[in-house]
Amino acid sequence: FGYDDQGRMVFAFGGNGNMDGYFRRPVGIEHMGHELYVLDALDCSVTSFVPTLFGELVYTAVEEFDKGDYEASREAWEQVMVMDGNYDLAYIGIGRALLRQEKYREAMDYFEVKYDAPLMPSQQILLAGPKDISNPAPAAKEVKFEDKRTDAPLPPSQLILLGLK
Repeated sequence: FGYDDQGRMVFAFGGNGNMDGYFRRPVGIEHMGHELYVLDALDCSVTSFVPTLFGELVYTAVEEFDKGDYEASREAWEQVMVMDGNYDLAYIGIGRALLRQEKYREAMDYFEVKYDAPLMPSQQILLAGPKDISNPAPAAKEVKFEDKRTDAPLPPSQLILLGLK
């Protein structure tokens, strides 16, 4: 398994078995760059996992976000979406990048596309509004986010915004 900095699973591969990419008794795992190496004691073998172009794009998107280059991260996630439009983390990644660029409404559009969890009780959140330089305190407006299927308000655990750094 491979995870991003938020603990979300990014990749899954391998398993128990005797086919290529599977292991009978894995006893060690190590990485060098983006390549992963698994030592199998029963087969006396080392298996190397090298990322595909898709995998490299995911790594690039995550790394650019971590460096603070949110535009480059968004662009990499968009390339990931072209390759696999069903990859949920691409929608989340674009949403997070837009959120860091203070493009809140656009970010929510991406978060809503990915949203598929069961509904829970009502919750409201505050989003910072535009700053007024004549007023030292930024304006804020209250926004309710609802599931369009049922008009039920979304709880904080379902807003995805809580998982941000």
